[in-house]
Amino acid sequence: GEFLCLMRFQKEVNMRDYKSAYEQMGLERDGGASFQRILKALDASHLKTTPSLVRGVLDLCSQQFMYDKERQSLSFRGFLFIAETMLKKYPVELRKRAGFKDDEMELIQTTFDSQDSMGKGWISSSELIWLLQDSGMGVNTPDGRAAVFERMEKANQSALDAGVPAKLVGSPHSDRVYLMPLVHFIRDTIRENHDQVMKKEEAAAARVSFSEAEVIEFRQVFNALAQQAGTSTFEEILQMQTASSGLLPKKQGNGKRRSSLPSIPVGRPAKPAAPVNMPKTVGAVIKKFKYVVHVPIEDVTNRVNGMAGKVPSKLKLALGDMVMTVADPEGRGIDFPGFLLVMQWMVDSNFVANSER
Repeated sequence: GEFLCLMRFQKEVNMRDYKSAYEQMGLERDGGASFQRILKALDASHLKTTPSLVRGVLDLCSQQFMYDKERQSLSFRGFLFIAETMLKKYPVELRKRAGFKDDEMELIQTTFDSQDSMGKGWISSSELIWLLQDSGMGVNTPDGRAAVFERMEKANQSALDAGVPAKLVGSPHSDRVYLMPLVHFIRDTIRENHDQVMKKEEAAAARVSFSEAEVIEFRQVFNALAQQAGTSTFEEILQMQTASSGLLPKKQGNGKRRSSLPSIPVGRPAKPAAPVNMPKTVGAVIKKFKYVVHVPIEDVTNRVNGMAGKVPSKLKLALGDMVMTVADPEGRGIDFPGFLLVMQWMVDSNFVANSER
């Protein structure tokens, strides 16, 4: 009895939200039910949607005379049908897509289509390997390729388990790779990377003496440095690589590599990045989704030195050594766990006080 009462109450709340959003957006008026206004009304109703799913349901509304495409007018019955369909279908659709949003799915689809030029709906396993050349998954070795094929088989099963029709998955151990299993392959790959990143952050947090609030503040500082340096997104990195075309990691006096990213002094905003075309390979897509924010080494040391007064040479060298122990070995700079350890080193070494002497 109590459960049914709660269900009825929730339905009444939902109905009030739907009615309010429908009237506020004026969806019943001619020209009032543009696609964007319908999306806004659904958002105001606290509903999770994807544009592609809404488009499909709108077509059904049109067929049942609840939506007039020419007049752009939607009846309340039509809006209610869309809302209730979103409640049922959104979780199912999201599971099929391995949690990817519309823009992410479009990127994967475009990459897949660039190789499937004949529109067959599938690519060969050898074409998949070619698309993964720049993924860092070691596909140039027999073991690396075997690992990819094994993961692809798991992705096929994941797609089936998520409700993807068998005809869009293909047969086990087939040479054909379909789009939806590839979507699950990419998700599995980036999930593994995300787990590694989280473990690294947790390990760093366990080594420092900062409170949770202080860690949050340090993350804000780190993110600000990344924004100023133009390294906060994968697209910004591509823009830098395009602008510096062929810039290689430099060597420091101690023989260790410095960041290959161009340094932008802290406090000076980075120039807005020009549009960059994403490379049309699965490897590039995976790199985009796996991207971890790093800050150039020079920007971290500049920020640390800026916290102190006149820094003695010996202390500067000690700071440099510390920074290099946490810097990325591939020359990308310092990630947040490394930045956190540098901040802890400052506290342990009494960096600011020693600089002022």
